[in-house]
Amino acid sequence: MFDRSQMQTGFRPFASRVVFVTLLILSCAFRAFPQTGLKVQDRSHDQDSPDNNLYALYEIFNTGTTPVPMSGLTMRYWFSNESPADPLVFNCDFAQVSCSNITSRFVTVANPVPLADTYVEIGFLSGAGTLAPGANSGEIQTRVHKTDFLPMITVNDYSFISDPSFVYKDTTTVTLYFNGTLIWGVEPTSGSSGGDTQPPTTPTGLRVTGTTTSSISLAWNASTDNVAVTQYDVLEGSAQAGTTTATSFTVTGLQAGTSYTFSVLAKDAAGNASAPSASVTAQTSSASTGPTAPTGLQVGIVTPTSVALSWNPSTGGAGAVTYEVLNGSVVAASTDATLFTVTGLTPGTSYSFTVLAKDAAGNQSVPSSAVAVTTSPETHTTLKVQDRSHDNDSPDTNLYGLFEIFNLGTTPAPMSSLTMRYWFTNESPSDPLVWDCDFAAVSCANITHKFVTLAQPVPLADTYLELGFTAGAGAIAPGTNSGEIQGRIHKVDFLPMITVNDYSFISDPSFVYKDSSTVTLYLNGVLVWGVEPK
Repeated sequence: MFDRSQMQTGFRPFASRVVFVTLLILSCAFRAFPQTGLKVQDRSHDQDSPDNNLYALYEIFNTGTTPVPMSGLTMRYWFSNESPADPLVFNCDFAQVSCSNITSRFVTVANPVPLADTYVEIGFLSGAGTLAPGANSGEIQTRVHKTDFLPMITVNDYSFISDPSFVYKDTTTVTLYFNGTLIWGVEPTSGSSGGDTQPPTTPTGLRVTGTTTSSISLAWNASTDNVAVTQYDVLEGSAQAGTTTATSFTVTGLQAGTSYTFSVLAKDAAGNASAPSASVTAQTSSASTGPTAPTGLQVGIVTPTSVALSWNPSTGGAGAVTYEVLNGSVVAASTDATLFTVTGLTPGTSYSFTVLAKDAAGNQSVPSSAVAVTTSPETHTTLKVQDRSHDNDSPDTNLYGLFEIFNLGTTPAPMSSLTMRYWFTNESPSDPLVWDCDFAAVSCANITHKFVTLAQPVPLADTYLELGFTAGAGAIAPGTNSGEIQGRIHKVDFLPMITVNDYSFISDPSFVYKDSSTVTLYLNGVLVWGVEPK
């Protein structure tokens, strides 16, 4: 008689094996896929070195045909930690997958290699989701810095890129791993020097900018590099005459009335060198009698912080004459003209000025007769704002504001009496605005803010952000500044904002602090610096 229970009992092991094998095949196929289907792109944030932040902006791409869980991925940014005793900090400024789904840890490399003795490893929680085929992770904006924001030498870092285009590109110096296995990029090795074998371009436009009896001054056009140019070697014939990080150099210790031939080559951090530039030949000046001392030195307009001077021209000497203005025994300025305004002085203070002349051969006169002058007493507060460009992007998901407030007066300025306004155009008023304080020397906890909509909008401004300070921010002592204040304005959903439509936005590729009159400053509610938009 046929027993159905025996048939069912005998069939189940076979079915289980089929299911197990099927799952195993699918699992292996899924695990094997990411080795060729994922890549990392990043873009330059700025080109500063040193910098108090190592900025890294990433996107992870799935170029394959299978979804990939982000929780299986880790990414490493390799760098040199110049001061290991000073703790490192990782900040996630923005991530499309949410910063709350991102993990980080710092790892010291057991065997340091050129440009890397440390890496920050970024991981993802399950909440980051899955990368669909043909999709990417969206932007991930991060920073590494010291607890006290001491400068870090970015050009010494394997994963650092210096790219003035500021656009996302494939990067092999940021490595990507799936379940701990390297699937993208090249890890630094003792022989790789960051994997960079491309030399800088050859310097062009080498020219002579001045000669004396013992020196020749040179200048040239900057070279470019796939990572960064770190120095220039100045060659006299085939011998090295000097090195510099600038695009100018003065060769000294030369013989008077003698011809010399120079060229310049560029180098990067990996030691790659360009071909030498086209050479230039110049002759040092012959020894000659120097110019006469300037006469007729007199004082013009005097303010609390400046003194205007003028004098009669010198005669004699070899070639063009320049003048050095001396404040006591200290050189305050050099000029080709016969007048100059000395600035940066202290109100109500006595000074003594003289002027001497120099010719093209380096010969100099004796100083002129001295003039004594006292600056005017300070009659009003002397405060100003400087800011610098964070990047030149428009549109951008953030309006970056980096400020310093200077006290040029003689009395302390309590910061609790100050407010500062950043003026901009709010293209989508229904989308709420957010302000983030990323760093402040006076502590972000001591900074207040509010957004104000203008009753009467003007070109480039219908809104302003007003920053204030609590008593905990202290006072700005005479001759000092507030220290850096780093902040960002953005929409709650990080929609792009048109920065070039904003009155207070600056686009300055030098990325250095400069006086800014479009950011206004108020003392007890009264405008003391800048120009409000009209």
